[in-house]
Amino acid sequence: MGCGWEDVQWAMSVLHSRCFLVGSPPVHTSVPGVDMANHSFEPSAAVRLVHSPEAVQGRDAVEEVCVPPPPEPSRFELFAGEDGIRAGDEVTISYGPWPNDVFYLFFGFVPRDNPFDVAVLFQDLQQMIVFYDTLDPDLSPYGSVEDRAEAIAAALRTQHGITDFTRLGIAPQGYDERLLLAAQILLSTQESLSAASSQPDTYSRFLARRCQQLLAAFPTSLAEDVDLRNNGTNGSDLLISLQYRLRKKATLLAAINVDKIAG
Repeated sequence: MGCGWEDVQWAMSVLHSRCFLVGSPPVHTSVPGVDMANHSFEPSAAVRLVHSPEAVQGRDAVEEVCVPPPPEPSRFELFAGEDGIRAGDEVTISYGPWPNDVFYLFFGFVPRDNPFDVAVLFQDLQQMIVFYDTLDPDLSPYGSVEDRAEAIAAALRTQHGITDFTRLGIAPQGYDERLLLAAQILLSTQESLSAASSQPDTYSRFLARRCQQLLAAFPTSLAEDVDLRNNGTNGSDLLISLQYRLRKKATLLAAINVDKIAG
């Protein structure tokens, strides 16, 4: 067909960026026309999936008492919000309350001022404990990483009703509550062991140390990324990548600066 692997990758990325997820488990569904609407966290319109009576339970019961309406295929509907849409205004929908990672990976852009963006500090409780232990290698932990993670998880479940311990991070408006609670429990259980150590004595300082580590792991500094963004010679793909990286760095740096002020 004259298509190479790069052409296939391009076609797949175009398809993924324009699909809706429908059903459980979700299936990528292409909806021509509706997929032309751009994203907004304050959209002027919304999308709904309307099923025909054939696709839902209850049709047999309806037939017992009256003639059901003619069957129709399930369909997507694009409808205006409560304020309506004036002629000439852009029709926008929400792609969902996703972090920038999803927008960057699947939709090929990074939204401005995303309130749902998260800089992940720890993928799970075990990673948080391992990082804590590396801050003072001479400190003897009171148990295995797995046992300590389960103890923290048990406390979060019983005391706070929290059952998801993955992707613990910080958003532009502050730390994930699950992360704060987990860090507080970790530091309180190690308090007697940490009295004479160099480990951080507050959860904010502990988390700021993690933010510093993650910032240092980037191949470029914040200033270098700003210079790259402003030099005017970059293609659109690189600019989007720089925007993604800059916003993660800004979130991490804000946490470090807050801790410095508090300290």
